This record gives sequence, C-alpha cells and structure tokens, in this order.
Amino acid sequence: MAQPAALYEAQLGREKFGKEVHAYSVAYSTEEGEAVAQFADKVIFNSISQLNRLHDRVSGLKVGLRVNPGLSYSHFDLADPARKYSRLGVCSEHELDAVAGLISDVMFYFNCENDDVENIAAAIDRIGTKYASLLKDGMGQPRRWYLFYERRIPAGKILPGIEEFQRKIWCAGLS
Repeated sequence: MAQPAALYEAQLGREKFGKEVHAYSVAYSTEEGEAVAQFADKVIFNSISQLNRLHDRVSGLKVGLRVNPGLSYSHFDLADPARKYSRLGVCSEHELDAVAGLISDVMFYFNCENDDVENIAAAIDRIGTKYASLLKDGMGQPRRWYLFYERRIPAGKILPGIEEFQRKIWCAGLS
C-alpha cells in the first residue's frame, strides 16, 4: 500500500508500484481532489469542510477522515496535533458523528515520534473510549482505522494491545 501526501505522489504510487493507493493531503484544492481520484483507491480528508466539498467528486472511492484526538508525543510544534489552534484533523466528536455516514475509514493523528509501547497502549484505549461510536458504521460494522508507530518498536510488542482494543470495540454490545 502506498500512502502519498499529494497528487503527484498518488500518481507515482499508482503508475510505479501498482498497489493500493491511499491519498492524503492537509489541503486539497477542488481540482487536486478531482485529479487524485484518478489514482487513489481511498482519499483521506483532513477536515469536514474538505470532506463536504469534495465527497461527491471522489464517489466510488473509499473515503476516510483524519481525526485529531488531542494527544501528542511530538516535540516539534509543527507536527504536534495537540497544540493550540492545530488544524491537523477533526477534533469535535459532535462534528464527527454528523458526517460519520460519509466515511468508511478513520485515521487518528497523534503518534508522531512516540516509541513508548505503554503510551501507545494508553492512547489507543483512550481513543477507543472517546470515539467508540465513530469506530463502527451505521450497521454496527467496524470501520477501518490506522495507527502509525515508530519502526523501532517490534510489532510483537504492540500487537497484543491493538488486538485487545479491537476485541473491546468490535465485541461491545454484541452479546
């Protein structure tokens, strides 16, 4: 899977690698949003205004939304989603619930530069509690969600926490 951040990266991902392409940009122009739909399998929007403005122009694709849970481990202000006035994803649970029917996926943005497995596990648990309604679609089926973490962390250390998170979210209320 290629995860480009702009139109030309999406085009490169499709033409060079031929794999599934997930396109993301902090700010899509209308023209760029239309053009990226030619190369992407999924478009992840950074804001509700982007989602509303471009949703019809990417019809037929999977659509995701970047969610800012207000957590951060970054030491760089520019990459810190929890900083004051951050525009790195949608924060409002009420606004997210209002557009949940338009999306199939969510991307939580918070884990830059975090290599502490305990912090990640606590953050995943907090996200699962705070955004439980967003993690399932209108039919009660799980939405796809994404977690990016430092490559220095062995997958075996983080997978048990992710599996527990999924079990709690997906199985809640089914018995």
